[in-house]
Amino acid sequence: MLNEREDAVLTTREACGYLRISRPTYLKYLYLGRIKGAKAGKGWKVLKSELDQFLKGENGNGAILRGTWSKKLADEADF
Repeated sequence: MLNEREDAVLTTREACGYLRISRPTYLKYLYLGRIKGAKAGKGWKVLKSELDQFLKGENGNGAILRGTWSKKLADEADF
């Protein structure tokens, strides 16, 4: 069973800080499915345990995805 810290819900800003990545990179990973999160209003919410799995490479998508963002992603990113 997960303890409360592992089951914490993080905002985009908190998740970026935890992962030490930029907001555009974080959003790209969400849209590509490398990080599982939920859209809540204008922002995204993600479980800290999901970020830990991502860091360990346990997210089921071991390949490093590279390439340009799609037009849709860039339009929705709302920087």
